Amino acid sequence: MAEVKEYIAKSDENGSVVISEEVIASIAAIATMEIDGVAALGTGNVTDFLAKKSSSKGVKISLGEESAEIAVTITVKKGFVIPTVAKAVQNSIISSVESMTGISVSGVNVKVGGVSFEKETKKKKSSEEPSVE
Repeated sequence: MAEVKEYIAKSDENGSVVISEEVIASIAAIATMEIDGVAALGTGNVTDFLAKKSSSKGVKISLGEESAEIAVTITVKKGFVIPTVAKAVQNSIISSVESMTGISVSGVNVKVGGVSFEKETKKKKSSEEPSVE
């Protein structure tokens, strides 16, 4: 069974920088939520919400020696093209994680766990029919 790493270290002549898996997950979560069409991380159901208390719910990180593979589960807003939203999420995560951490992203797997249908508010008619008195 492979060893699960919680940190990734980058060393140079000045010393080393150690970045936690949770930091990478947080960056990926923020990058995901910046995308138009993403309603939520995770499937948006109550079980997901209660199971994960951190801001990076729905994000899983697999760290290698020099890179990270990221898996994210999202809920897409109704009316958006799912493959387009997913591709934008992939690009956003890769760009954000690589630019903020210097860690190479080997892949971003996007799972769409749901679609968000906003509840339509019923317009109340101020007066349906004028009453005859």
